[in-house]
Amino acid sequence: MKLEHWLQTRKPRMTQDAFGMKVGLTQGRISQIVKNGTTDLATALRIQDATGGDVSLRDLLPEHAAAELREAS
Repeated sequence: MKLEHWLQTRKPRMTQDAFGMKVGLTQGRISQIVKNGTTDLATALRIQDATGGDVSLRDLLPEHAAAELREAS
């Protein structure tokens, strides 16, 4: 599940700012991750843990990296 979808469908809804505080990132960094993904493993692991695994490491990869991973599988 993409982070943007997780944030929008969570009950109660969680803002990027609130989620950023939960994982130790700024709202601006969360916004960047929502738009472009991240290749920073530590950040991706914090997000995966904070979402209970609903948002996986693979979901957080930038699109080009995810495509390469799919091709390699």
